[in-house]
Amino acid sequence: MTPAHHYPLGSALSLDRRVELLRWAAATKAILIEDDYDSEFRYTGQPLPAMKGLRGADSVFLLGTFNKALFPTLRLGYMVVPDAWLDRVLALRYQTDLYPPALTETVLAAFIESGQFARHLRRMRELYGQRHKLLRREIERTLAGVVELPAFEAGFSTPAYLPRRISVADVVARGAQLGLDLWRLDRCAIRRRDLHGLILGFAAFSERQLRDAIGLLARAIEAAD
Repeated sequence: MTPAHHYPLGSALSLDRRVELLRWAAATKAILIEDDYDSEFRYTGQPLPAMKGLRGADSVFLLGTFNKALFPTLRLGYMVVPDAWLDRVLALRYQTDLYPPALTETVLAAFIESGQFARHLRRMRELYGQRHKLLRREIERTLAGVVELPAFEAGFSTPAYLPRRISVADVVARGAQLGLDLWRLDRCAIRRRDLHGLILGFAAFSERQLRDAIGLLARAIEAAD
């Protein structure tokens, strides 16, 4: 589960639902695996606490990564393991890899302890937040009434809903002809059939790139309409 940030819709699990899930896990003796997905990049409100930090979270494994907060080739993640499972997890760890990247881990630990990591996250949150605001302004300026962006709280991408009269497949195909790599929203669904739109990323692009991309998106939608 990803209670901090659902991909691709962007919703977060409420505190009441988190507590309800923990009670269910305790009653059924289930194990919960919490993927701390993009929790560092939340742009509105207060940071959401991890389920692992709540009372009664004895059955929760918390997993996270530094690949998004820093860079993908770092290849470092972490796991907060329930006490009852620690010995078994360590035994499995030793069976799969006797030599973790100690040098990289040491440098990262020093980066965190110095406060530089926290400052880096603040800078990136501000930068990505500005890029999302620009994306929303450009959508409202060029595609108002055609593309709907929902309320946004966290992450690197946002769903963008299209009217039913417009074929998403046609928009993706037209976009590819213009040099856009567009992802359909329903590619992430198994049973739902109401997800009619696109996934728009923004964090990795400059303001100029975003403006140019929205212009091309408008052309693709116009050609598909």
